[in-house]
Amino acid sequence: MNNEWQYHLVKGISWLVCRLPYKLILLIGACLGPVYGLIAKKQKLRGINNIKIGM
Repeated sequence: MNNEWQYHLVKGISWLVCRLPYKLILLIGACLGPVYGLIAKKQKLRGINNIKIGM
């Protein structure tokens, strides 16, 4: 039961995002994408390496 607040938080964020205009969602994604790219650089490099192995 101690994870219940996390469930409600995610449901609330989902509810909010569903009510945003589509162009605003794209703008938010365009802003957060490069930030996530900096944070998750190791994951990106691992994914590129996996693609190269599969080719």
